[in-house]
Amino acid sequence: MVGRECLSGFALYDLGHFPAAVRAKHTQIVVELYEVQHHHIEKLDRLEWYYPENIEGSLYIREQVQTSRGASWLYIYNQYLGDTPRVTSGDWAMYYHERS
Repeated sequence: MVGRECLSGFALYDLGHFPAAVRAKHTQIVVELYEVQHHHIEKLDRLEWYYPENIEGSLYIREQVQTSRGASWLYIYNQYLGDTPRVTSGDWAMYYHERS
């Protein structure tokens, strides 16, 4: 990990063992920034169930966002949330630690 920072315009939800970030006004989330070699992106896409050829069937969509380190990729949840609980702090690491 090369850093953590707040990213405005997103909200975080608790899907159980992993979070879901979605676009949302007037909220922010804490993101962890990692340096990843370009040839590993396809492996991360599979891990996050992102299929560029089938966006509707993807669990997440990978989008570029601006961070203090420049353009970064963020996986945004692409399914219906229903009554999924929101992580009001926007910080998954802190929330998950306190929840356990």
